[in-house]
Amino acid sequence: TGVAGPAGSPGGPGATGATGAGVTGATGATAAAGATGSTGATGTDGATGPTGPQGATGATGVTGLDGATGSTGSTGATGSGATGAIGATGATGVAGATGATGATGATGSGATGVTGAQGLTGVTGATGATGSGATGVTGATGPQGLTGATGATGVTGATGATGVAGTTGATGQAGTSIQNGSGAPGAGVGNNGDFYVDTAGNQLYGPKAGGAWPATGIALGGGGATQQLVVTAAAQTVLTGTSTADPSVVSWGSPTVSPPPGSGNTFTGDVFTVAQAGLYQITVQLVTAQTSYLVPNIQVGGAYNDGDDFYGIGTINNQTAQVPHKGRGQISATTYLNAGDTFRIRVENASTVVSLPVSTDGSSRLTVVKLS
Repeated sequence: TGVAGPAGSPGGPGATGATGAGVTGATGATAAAGATGSTGATGTDGATGPTGPQGATGATGVTGLDGATGSTGSTGATGSGATGAIGATGATGVAGATGATGATGATGSGATGVTGAQGLTGVTGATGATGSGATGVTGATGPQGLTGATGATGVTGATGATGVAGTTGATGQAGTSIQNGSGAPGAGVGNNGDFYVDTAGNQLYGPKAGGAWPATGIALGGGGATQQLVVTAAAQTVLTGTSTADPSVVSWGSPTVSPPPGSGNTFTGDVFTVAQAGLYQITVQLVTAQTSYLVPNIQVGGAYNDGDDFYGIGTINNQTAQVPHKGRGQISATTYLNAGDTFRIRVENASTVVSLPVSTDGSSRLTVVKLS
């Protein structure tokens, strides 16, 4: 809203109220015509009606226009003959504009009529029209009000309906894993791509392919050496001439240390079979009470003297050595053996004259250690 304009000047006097319109009394009966009277004096003008009360101060704005003066009401005709009885006071007339001044009444032809009673005060004139001053210039925009306080958190909306379940994805490829167990893995263990740890032999096998595991594993470090076999010779005599043909296979007694169950290695009394690949140390000592000596050899595989065997030596064969250990021979070999490899001990008689009995007091023995 624009700035309020200056206060207008007080309004002028309101329009003069209309002359009260008293009801004219009923006309009296016509009297007999009297003698014509002399011409009466000219009647005076009717009194001007009282000034209406001052109108209320107009609304702020330019000075309102003066109201137009109402026209004077016409003067009633002068009655003839006797003045009739005064009629009852008429009801207050509706407020209206001041009547125009009535024309001068005709000169009466008889006695001056009685002055009529004063009419009632007219109703207050209508308020003058509102001034038509121009609207004031719009004021400048006021500064922005402070930010209102944050409203309270609204009520949590209802949970939406559960969405339609998605379709099941395609089955992924089987993952690989590392199996473990004691001993070499069987064909039914694991899936293609898996690895297997032999916890007894510290061997790693894999990966499995085509439904099969590799025949040999890879030795794992940290396991340390493990004793696989300790056994002493059984009673036997090595004949002469065994150095010119395939030597005799040594017969052994019951082992005092047998291959660990988890290794899978086996010993049948003359043949050692490897199930757990790795680095092995094989040590043999053969003793006789005779002055000649026995020479131990290690046959690897099923054939002898085919290039992969190990040959021992005789270390003493004189009569000055202590009884009963006069003739002595030995061999110690370190070799890597794969799963499935075998070895056995053969013995040669260095004498071409006498047969040599093998000592059975425990000095003739075979020791096998798996180094890794």
